[in-house]
Formats: sequence, C-alpha cells, structure tokens
Amino acid sequence: MLSPVTSHDEPNLPVSQLIVMGKFILDSPAEQLTYSAELFGQSESERVINMTATSQLTGSERSFVLTPKTGGVSVF
Repeated sequence: MLSPVTSHDEPNLPVSQLIVMGKFILDSPAEQLTYSAELFGQSESERVINMTATSQLTGSERSFVLTPKTGGVSVF
C-alpha cells in the first residue's frame, strides 16, 4: 500500500512524505534477514527512511532508520 502524506495547512504543496506498507512472506526462515536501500534526495528529510519490521514467527519487532550512511541493516 502506498499513501502520500499531504500537508493539512497547504494541501497544494508537493508531498513531503510517503507511507508504504507491505507484507513479505519468506519461503523458509532465514538465519539472518537484511534490508538495504539507496536513498536520494535534495534535503536531509528526503534521504531518511524510518522502518518497523515485525516477525510473525517470533512476534518480535524492530524499528530502525536508514540513511545514505547506514544504507542497510540486519532486521532479524
């Protein structure tokens, strides 16, 4: 699911945030799961992704921030 976040005060301004939701099912449990992304943008806020991953198998949850410097993170 992809949902643009518009300003309540200035709805005609370009969208500054996106909310992206997805569910990914693994064929088999992995020993280590890593998420990585390349981030581009002009302002600092355009080069940051805040994420939360939840393991349905263990019920654990992990929140993390990706930036051009971090690039990737071990999720579970």
